[in-house]
Amino acid sequence: MSNVPLELRKQLFRSPSVEGERVSDGNSALMFKLQIEHDLELSYQGLQKDLHEQRMKNLRQKAKSLAENDWQYPAIENLIGLN
Repeated sequence: MSNVPLELRKQLFRSPSVEGERVSDGNSALMFKLQIEHDLELSYQGLQKDLHEQRMKNLRQKAKSLAENDWQYPAIENLIGLN
């Protein structure tokens, strides 16, 4: 056989980026997971804001409707005898 040690032959045929890719794959998987979580959180916050705005719009419409129909009903103070 040859005089080249076995470990040196293994290192010669090993790609130099293989070890780095394993670490990089772990990091990219973690970054991908963090990115997904971040995107989900932003989407959830946007949805909550949209739902809140819709509830406020409906509440304003109901308040306006009540103000328009207020004249049809006697005042509560008169009904309970405070006036």
